[in-house]
Amino acid sequence: MIPHLHFLEDDLTVTPADDGRVQISVVLPSDSILEYIHLLDALTGFFRLAQRHGKLVSSLHNAAKDELRKRCEENRQRYFQRIVKAFDLYSAKGLDRNAAIKQISVDLYAEKHPWASVDLVRPALIEAGRPGRIGRPRRNP
Repeated sequence: MIPHLHFLEDDLTVTPADDGRVQISVVLPSDSILEYIHLLDALTGFFRLAQRHGKLVSSLHNAAKDELRKRCEENRQRYFQRIVKAFDLYSAKGLDRNAAIKQISVDLYAEKHPWASVDLVRPALIEAGRPGRIGRPRRNP
């Protein structure tokens, strides 16, 4: 037992019960009962406060997560709109699909955009509704 709780060695009894539970018995001097009850009451209030605080923090965290998710989706949609608009513009100028994608990537790199890589622009175009040909592009005879 913990050294400063040695006085409980004779007054504390733990008895195994069914279903993995235990029964704890504490023998207290009669003049300590009121202090013991106050201690239990204080601990009950503390744990209720901790539970309420945990629920509040959890709900605030979930609200912040929802807001972040919403902002991420808005940024993604703006990116899709931007590359689709640029793709349509370059396609109208006569560039083929690969050249248009490379030019979009160059434009994004010039602005130091985090999603500027060709490897990110190509699947984003497909997801945004400009799939092109599936598989390897073929040469026209």
